[in-house]
Amino acid sequence: MQVKPLIDKTHPIASGRAGLRFDSNGAAAYRRFADYGREEQAASAGHWYLGKREQSRTGTGKIGVGVIGYGGYFRGVLLPALKEHSGFHLHAVCARNPLSVRVAVEKDGFQRGTTNYQELLDDASVRLVYIATRHDQHFEIARDAILASKAVFVEKPMTMTAQQGRELCELVEKNNALLTVGFNRRFSPHSVALKQAVDAIGGSQDDAISSQRWSPAARALVTRSD
Repeated sequence: MQVKPLIDKTHPIASGRAGLRFDSNGAAAYRRFADYGREEQAASAGHWYLGKREQSRTGTGKIGVGVIGYGGYFRGVLLPALKEHSGFHLHAVCARNPLSVRVAVEKDGFQRGTTNYQELLDDASVRLVYIATRHDQHFEIARDAILASKAVFVEKPMTMTAQQGRELCELVEKNNALLTVGFNRRFSPHSVALKQAVDAIGGSQDDAISSQRWSPAARALVTRSD
């Protein structure tokens, strides 16, 4: 179905309510659409969106962090941890949506942003790359980051296939790179306490442990295989 003939006018999403005003006859502009700038994004991929304080924040002596994938999980879980760490500098961010890039730079403290992750990897100030994209993009981006001589933190799963996992591990070894996978539950206080409890009773590799993470009365059941 061709919808373009049905559209009277488009408005940049950044214009907010301006594009939703009534026309001169008082009729609602129900044939007007918000433009998220995807075509413009594709045409202009390769340009940085710079923060106002870019120059003053250069050369902080901290590790420059580049983030690829700027969704709700990263903003809600990883971003607060990065901001609390005194050794990191939020240098660059990459997201598919230009609006997400703008928010990251103007509100969340990043120095610059782009919609092209290769541009981020080419930035010499980025020493550590966080990958929080869709699962099927982890392998390709992690591989490219390693080849760009970056340290890499990739969210789980590291790859979608065992073959990709082996290839990535071989690449890490060949390039003497640093890569870690975000198995965050292994380091949660509950998991650490549970491991200590299992070790205290002489738990073995054959023990089965199940837990209810989100239950108000979260409990862990340890069953001995023998």
